Amino acid sequence: MDPERLLDIIYSGIERLNADRGPEDQIPYDMSTELFGENSLVDSLGLISIISDVEVGLSEEGHNLSLTDDDAVATVPWETVGSLRDYLIDRLA
Repeated sequence: MDPERLLDIIYSGIERLNADRGPEDQIPYDMSTELFGENSLVDSLGLISIISDVEVGLSEEGHNLSLTDDDAVATVPWETVGSLRDYLIDRLA
């Protein structure tokens, strides 16, 4: 799957989350944006929302992939937007 399309799917999840946030609390659309960890602007419910949106977006593209299976949980691929995109590239290859 095209890396840019994967970014679009991830950013779509962030966009949905941003729709419920104030202007000062927006999550940046950037490869280095932290989705998980100490410096993340995303809380646990927000991360679940993004993961769910990504899974739905992948499904709409014909890919059935769980981001909460043992492989994903073991590697924690959602630390940043970039690490999530790279993980998806590897899993969909």
